[in-house]
Amino acid sequence: DAFDGSALDYSGDPVTAEESGYKYDDISGHWAEKTIALLGEIGIGFEGGKFEPDKAITGKEFCKLADSLSFSLWRSEKPIYTLKDSDNAATRLDAVKYVLTSMDYDKVAVLENIFRTDFLDNAEIKEEDIGYVAIAYALGIVKGNGETMRTYDTLTRAEALTLLVNAAAAIK
Repeated sequence: DAFDGSALDYSGDPVTAEESGYKYDDISGHWAEKTIALLGEIGIGFEGGKFEPDKAITGKEFCKLADSLSFSLWRSEKPIYTLKDSDNAATRLDAVKYVLTSMDYDKVAVLENIFRTDFLDNAEIKEEDIGYVAIAYALGIVKGNGETMRTYDTLTRAEALTLLVNAAAAIK
């Protein structure tokens, strides 16, 4: 519902987490609580009653979230940068590459010597990755923590969900 933010089914009737989605008992007070709860109501999230927002997300889990937001459908004509078979923790860069590739920005992101960022940890970002970081930042998909990007740090479940929501907003 555009007026109050409640989840509605296709006929316009209210949908509750008990009917179709996920409800979590471990997100109260978390910075991403509202986003996690809202998406959980419409079935985007993790089963089991716990979201574990600060837990590192695996490649498989990230792909599941991305698929539930239809990222895999955006560009089905060629392979997408994938983490599908990975039980390892995904990095912030892994998620950015997945999303930007699905949005067709990978062709531009790999161009050399045209991108820059002004994060305090800019010197730590590899030249081949700077385009991805710069484009994701410019589109509002990632924001860093205001000073640093932490490009190669593991991504938490809450950060992953927020990144995907930001990416979905960026394509409008």
